[in-house]
Amino acid sequence: MDIKMPELDGIEASEIIQIRCPTPVVILTAYDTPEMLKEASAAGVGAFLAKPPKTRELGQAIAIARARFCDLLSLRHANDVLQRRTRELQEALTKIKTSAG
Repeated sequence: MDIKMPELDGIEASEIIQIRCPTPVVILTAYDTPEMLKEASAAGVGAFLAKPPKTRELGQAIAIARARFCDLLSLRHANDVLQRRTRELQEALTKIKTSAG
């Protein structure tokens, strides 16, 4: 994904992608500033490269973005499991309190 695009910039597009259909994103741009890097990271971008990238750098960035995305999916799954278990335990505790009262 490039940062500067005609209709929508790459950071805004990355934010929309992460909300609608989370996907690993690599930013490839000529605008290599600390502010852009910070914005890209906040938007959920998996990696950030300055143009023109070397082939090896591009491969590494893709690998990092994919790994970060897999980590995110694992954390979301663990969170879902913990929330479900918490609800189950709260329901069981409510039943115990109701039957004891």
